[in-house]
Amino acid sequence: MTGLFLLPEYRLRKKRWIDLSENIENLPQKKRRVRFSTEVMFIVSVVFCVSLSFIYLSRYYSIRNLLNREEEQKARIEELERENRKLKMNLENLSTPEGIERLARERLGLVKPDEIVVVPLNGNSATHSQNVTYENKQPR
Repeated sequence: MTGLFLLPEYRLRKKRWIDLSENIENLPQKKRRVRFSTEVMFIVSVVFCVSLSFIYLSRYYSIRNLLNREEEQKARIEELERENRKLKMNLENLSTPEGIERLARERLGLVKPDEIVVVPLNGNSATHSQNVTYENKQPR
């Protein structure tokens, strides 16, 4: 048996020794399969997991960004609706005759023909429109 290891014409095939001097074409040939080594499979798996993680994280941050923008837009819509309600109330108040009269007195300084404007001398200019009083003229 020890001589078999030294002679190059003998090889182990399917757990039995064969003589290479025999006709090899007559022996059944096993199809060769391409086998991936564990290192190659590990590297492919790691690359796949990293790329999958990258895709997941990029989608996650995109969705998070869109949700933040949606929250900002909702807050902006709410603010604009409040302002719109306030402007509608102001429009309703100014559409009445009393509202028009108040606007003419405060902003334009207009008075009725039979009124006298009383303005205090030591009044603060910021509250000037609040300190003005209107009195009716006394008939003579």
